[in-house]
Amino acid sequence: MPNNKAAGPSKITYECWKHCPDKVIEAITKLFNQILHSQKAPKEWKRANIIPIPKSTDWGKDIDKTRPITLLETLRKIFTKILTNRIEIICRTHKVLRGNNCSVLKGTSTHCPISIIKNILEDVKQTPGGDLWIVLQDMRKAYDSVGWPALRDSLHRIKMNQAYIHIMEDIHLNRRSSVITAHGLTSPYHVQDGLDQGETHAPILWRIYYDPLLSAIGKLTNTTGYAMQQVPGQSTPVINHLAFVDDTAWIAKFKDAIETILRKAETFYNRNDILINKSKTVCIRARGKSNRRSRAAQAIPDDDQPIPDTITFGETVIPISPPDRAHRYLGIWVSGDNSAVHTFNRLVLELDAIYGAFHNKPITDKTATYITNAVAIPTIEYRTKAHT
Repeated sequence: MPNNKAAGPSKITYECWKHCPDKVIEAITKLFNQILHSQKAPKEWKRANIIPIPKSTDWGKDIDKTRPITLLETLRKIFTKILTNRIEIICRTHKVLRGNNCSVLKGTSTHCPISIIKNILEDVKQTPGGDLWIVLQDMRKAYDSVGWPALRDSLHRIKMNQAYIHIMEDIHLNRRSSVITAHGLTSPYHVQDGLDQGETHAPILWRIYYDPLLSAIGKLTNTTGYAMQQVPGQSTPVINHLAFVDDTAWIAKFKDAIETILRKAETFYNRNDILINKSKTVCIRARGKSNRRSRAAQAIPDDDQPIPDTITFGETVIPISPPDRAHRYLGIWVSGDNSAVHTFNRLVLELDAIYGAFHNKPITDKTATYITNAVAIPTIEYRTKAHT
């Protein structure tokens, strides 16, 4: 466990546990085994403090513009980390989770979804008559939407150990938290739903919780997914969804297919009270060479049928983004025309902001070298992944 991390209500840090004598380690081991046997967690572990961190400096005292971080007892996090590591190994080695969620498990990263997005955008661009639909979905406070009944069903779905489920149920249904304010702690309140931001098992529980939807969408791949150009002697890769934690991209080969996916997703979200920010959800349409027309020429196609300029997501109508408008996904910029110009222009602004932070300030050559090597160059490398 890392050093220099905030502690929970008891103020006991990770460093305290790392330097404790052997007798304390033996007592902790006995405690952990007792929890596994009784399937009940200590009541002290069910108390937490929450600190709301503003997402931006100009947050205007709007609580919706904060990210609540839960400060939990460090010993509880050590216990759940041990269990999480074991669950991760099983899920990875036995391929328990079937959805294309490229996160949490070892060996996964944003590189996979970024590479796939890059490749399919380039593929459709080179495919005569090609058509590609991508919906970049914006989910509001994903962890906060996780209710215990749905999470329990998701754990049963993958045949999770019953003792683990009972321990999680005991912790999840009996939590009380206080909020850290400028005037001290608020009175404790009962936490009804949600995964604690800062809990070691939150990412993998989210992936388990979200996997039923991704797996259901995956079963529609043959009828909805985008198929890349076939390489002789190889099977044609087909895909209809990508995810990294809760950042989801729905992918399809035509309008009816993308709306079929969205209807399936909407059913899952409504059943589990997951809120999708549809005003920030965008639809990108990329088209092949012979299928590409200027916006003015799109009004009357060859068959006299108007080309669609919107899609339906639940009761919301989402406009199709112009091909020259870039949208952010996992830290990169993507657009229907797959142009590198958008990335270049935004990268220039970002680098100007980095160097503007210490412009006209007395810094040493070592500091300047560090900022260049540790901040600027990694930023350039990551932002240009979609075009390299």
